[in-house]
Amino acid sequence: MLPFAVWLVWGTYFVFLYLIIFWLLVLIRENRLVVERGGLIESKNKPSDYPTVTVAIPAWNEEENIRDTIESVMGLDYSPDKLEIIIVNDGSTDQTEAMAKRVMRQYAGRKLRLITQPNRGKGAALNTALQNAEGEFFAPMDADSLIRRDALRHMLPEFEDPQVAAVLPLMKVWQPHNLLQRVQWCEYLVSVFYKHLMAILDCISIIPGPFSVHRTRILRELGGFDEQNITEDVEITLRLQTHHHKIVQNFHTEVYTKAPDTWRQFYRQRNRWYKGTFLNAWRYRKMALNTKYGDFGFIQMPRMVIEGALLLLVLGALLYTCLLSPLATQLRLASLKGVDLWTQFAQTVTHFSFIDHEWPAYFFVSVFYVLGLVLIRYAHKHAREPMRKHGYFVIPFYLFLYWMLTTIVYLGVFTDLVRGKTRKW
Repeated sequence: MLPFAVWLVWGTYFVFLYLIIFWLLVLIRENRLVVERGGLIESKNKPSDYPTVTVAIPAWNEEENIRDTIESVMGLDYSPDKLEIIIVNDGSTDQTEAMAKRVMRQYAGRKLRLITQPNRGKGAALNTALQNAEGEFFAPMDADSLIRRDALRHMLPEFEDPQVAAVLPLMKVWQPHNLLQRVQWCEYLVSVFYKHLMAILDCISIIPGPFSVHRTRILRELGGFDEQNITEDVEITLRLQTHHHKIVQNFHTEVYTKAPDTWRQFYRQRNRWYKGTFLNAWRYRKMALNTKYGDFGFIQMPRMVIEGALLLLVLGALLYTCLLSPLATQLRLASLKGVDLWTQFAQTVTHFSFIDHEWPAYFFVSVFYVLGLVLIRYAHKHAREPMRKHGYFVIPFYLFLYWMLTTIVYLGVFTDLVRGKTRKW
């Protein structure tokens, strides 16, 4: 009988092979739908017929970014009298409030408001803006992000479908300047492409903070954002899904976010993201494998719960395949021959025998990486970004090393969950 570790390795490989084949089939379906839809949607309304939109900018200690964000929103190609901007300073301890007031003086006469409140978290800041919003549509805007001028003209026409509750722009990393940010730039393109495929199945599980547009009425009917949630964007998405509202990914406009440029910042951000995703998936676990929620219940909900565990299994499978299995074989042979184990161990580390390696497993790993390259190519194509833009050298780092960084974050997440550790922002 095969040992448990071997079953674990091969089970992991086949799970991921199944997922890859599944998403390739979705990709084929997606290409057919793009041809049928014809692509670009843009508003043909006159400015006087535009619906009113409220943009909410929650900010906590964003003195370095708040100016660029406000100016980005004020630069939207949209009728000024139909656009309302509400900045909520959530108890910042730096110069966020002063900087916001300084920028607001440049736009006297525009519908631009600043509300300052004690620190209560991002969800509470968004609810403050929602309570004061006059727009038919409500667009949260992270204070470290920038939006393209044509965003509303491309996104609002999606709401002609009365079932649509929220529309997402294509999200990219703003001007990456080091290796970590460039790898995140690649990751964001893959993530948005994956979200586009999920939208085909009505399976989007997160409406990100940077300039996703909601129907104000629906947000209010659902009770606004969860103020106790560390990832309120994930929670509101799952709540929309429980009520069978439609979420659309728009590929014809872009929002840019400033990605972490140090490992410490990256770890803190992803720790909050992954932890919040897991906690929300557990909170809404009754949706999993529930036919009432269609593909979302059978595809997205299980993924949200087990994604971290799968990454840890992959790391374990690779360690077993590439190191532990051949090493154990060599040491077992050494013990049978009566050779000194320490000496044999030192020799084995630098002289693996080819016959001791799990070559079928290496084949599957190679297949995964080849398909990963195909996915990256499609992601760049759909995002209208040349693969050479930030250097071809970034792609090997993304394929071979980046998933290891996220696995380390998941280890930290599981540790925090055991300790009961959470954060507000």
